[in-house]
Amino acid sequence: MSDQMPEPKQPAPLSADEESLLRLFQRRVQDLRECGVVKQGQVTLKVDFPLGGKVDWDSVPFTGFDRDHFRSAMQTLRQFLLNDDAVCFTKITKLIRRRSGRAELVAWSEYARSFWKRTLETSPLSFQVGSKLFTVKNAVDLMLYGFLAHTKTDPAKEWDSLSPGGKATIYFIVQRSLFELFYCLNLIDSVILYWLDQPDAPIPALGQVKAAGNENAGDSGAAAEGDE
Repeated sequence: MSDQMPEPKQPAPLSADEESLLRLFQRRVQDLRECGVVKQGQVTLKVDFPLGGKVDWDSVPFTGFDRDHFRSAMQTLRQFLLNDDAVCFTKITKLIRRRSGRAELVAWSEYARSFWKRTLETSPLSFQVGSKLFTVKNAVDLMLYGFLAHTKTDPAKEWDSLSPGGKATIYFIVQRSLFELFYCLNLIDSVILYWLDQPDAPIPALGQVKAAGNENAGDSGAAAEGDE
């Protein structure tokens, strides 16, 4: 009996539908890159409230902030968050884990999935609105379903009940986290690029490359430190 270990079994070639799905994901990431928010890069939001009186969300006096660009980015980002959407982020990472035969690509994909999940579960700076501690996912869902996308009754009521300061806090939570989510999407776009278009190219080893961080979130390329 031979002492040699058997070669790992390689996944079967991608089906036409699977490759089409990966290409669709890439196109949607490119759509996000074209949004004004991404082109502008990370900005610092400032807001001043008048003393007394009611201010609705359209009247919140932000500076350094283009509301139309923000809306456009959120509508595109929504596709990656919805579990039943074709380009759902977790669905694509599962496809990579199941069907890619390159361990390095799977490692990068799993890193991006972990980073994505951790970002959504984070409560930036422990911001509270009233007595509620909002995670990024809570804040994104409230914005999308309170007024930005398909309005749902309960989120709409919750949004309408917030003070101007509460609404501004939700904006800050979401805006602060957008580029971390964009970064994850760019990592997966790079994984797909290596997988489908550059199968023989060397891949940076996870944990040996300096973290790209939010500064490079608008650029394509896989670069980050591995999880401990």
